[in-house]
Amino acid sequence: MRNPPGQWNKRSAKQLLAFLHLAENLKNEFRHSRTSRGRRESVAEHVWRTALMAILLKPASARRLNWERLLAMIIIHDLAEARTGDVPIFDAVLRGDKKASEKKAMREFQRMLPRKTGQWLYDLWNEYESQKTPEAKFANALDKLEAQIQHNEADLRSWIEWEKVRIFGGLDAVASTDKTVRDLKDAIVSEAIQKLRQAGEDIGRLRKKARHH
Repeated sequence: MRNPPGQWNKRSAKQLLAFLHLAENLKNEFRHSRTSRGRRESVAEHVWRTALMAILLKPASARRLNWERLLAMIIIHDLAEARTGDVPIFDAVLRGDKKASEKKAMREFQRMLPRKTGQWLYDLWNEYESQKTPEAKFANALDKLEAQIQHNEADLRSWIEWEKVRIFGGLDAVASTDKTVRDLKDAIVSEAIQKLRQAGEDIGRLRKKARHH
């Protein structure tokens, strides 16, 4: 992946600074997930560990991917939430509007930056959203897995029923991405089931409910 195109000058610096001030909102925008100490995590924290996962999986992965592009995609994949806020995946009622509002936000960010850099940023985000390239699919898989790792670390009382049921098959779609992803997914799911079992949850009931969803 080449660096974002475009000439650099004093105006570019001011445009970038204004954009970075807006991006700072991701440090203040909280997700549904709780940390191991009980506070809500920020979007920025989620993005950081998703990128860390990619870095650590790269040496073991057999996939021939553009890892620089993949990492850039991870870093910017939730950028629209600096304007729109986070909408949990289980909140299906809002997800239709979410796509439109995020696209609008990314178009705004595109206009804030120097022309070629803004276009590069928007195209990269759109590639992730389209989920057609191997890099986009890998990034999306890690996004889903990181969210579940965070749930595993949180107090079970912060889980809603949907999240308990989702453990049983809800992450299976990411397994085809790569063997490293599949193995990590299996470890995460096993850990989650153990957490549910130790809390006295009826595993059989949850499995049955998952089959009917």
